[in-house]
Amino acid sequence: MTHNKADGRFYPDFLCRLPGSESKPEPTLAVEYKGADRWKASEDDRLIGGLWAGLSAGRCRFVMVKDKRWDWFDPLLA
Repeated sequence: MTHNKADGRFYPDFLCRLPGSESKPEPTLAVEYKGADRWKASEDDRLIGGLWAGLSAGRCRFVMVKDKRWDWFDPLLA
């Protein structure tokens, strides 16, 4: 089984530039998709993504989606 890390680094599936405003720069949304069969094994990826977003002072957002739960994006698009 291949893993989504190389050399200890996490590479999300997509990076999306979201619209910004005059007072806030355009945030970056990192998106990772996992099948339900790999969800439990991906907990460390969720922690890394959450830490990355948390340390970014609002410039970055992270979501890991499974089972086509596209509604998990909604809170991150505002």
